[in-house]
Amino acid sequence: MMKSVSNNVETPPLDQTEPRALISLADHYRTAADHLYEARVGKGLASMAPIRLCALHAIELYLSAYVVASGFPAKPLRACGHDLALRATYAKGAGLNLRARTFDHLAELTESREYLLSRYAPSLISSTSQINRLLATLKEVSQNVTEHIGCGSTS
Repeated sequence: MMKSVSNNVETPPLDQTEPRALISLADHYRTAADHLYEARVGKGLASMAPIRLCALHAIELYLSAYVVASGFPAKPLRACGHDLALRATYAKGAGLNLRARTFDHLAELTESREYLLSRYAPSLISSTSQINRLLATLKEVSQNVTEHIGCGSTS
């Protein structure tokens, strides 16, 4: 059962959201990334930025859902911002099983600040991961998290 979410500015949204609701939202961002990928025009950095941003945000939500579902408090998650490497470390500590290469990719995404550059300055992205690799990472994270929590889509 999902908690009632209010606009209480004193209680951060992550503290008010159930893991299944995070999975549902992540599924929507993943679907958006897939649709944007299919509808993309060109291969320029700016045209790929919305795909990257949706995929990165979906990964962040899936990892958050896993960590929260494992009983980890939301406060440290909020403190790590968009650091996918740290979220993945928390998730791994809680038992999330991903390939070592996927954990490495999540660290690379954080180190290259891909989330911020995709969001604000895609023209400054010099060494982003291949879009296919990003979508493969998203798929693996999605499948492993939803299998653990038992909800969402895994296609």
